[in-house]
Amino acid sequence: MVQQGERYLVLVKTGEKGDNLLFRKTEVKTGRKEEKRVEIRDPEVIGNREVLANGAYFLL
Repeated sequence: MVQQGERYLVLVKTGEKGDNLLFRKTEVKTGRKEEKRVEIRDPEVIGNREVLANGAYFLL
């Protein structure tokens, strides 16, 4: 998860093209924060897709 101003963004995997993974920036609403964990209050925007957990900052 990356914070840009007041917004929080995650990279959601949308597919694969050869050896490359494709991601889409998705804004999420956050809730409680504990250590390295953050509650996502609107998980329906992610659905049942994979989310990049580490390194998103370097890709945005």
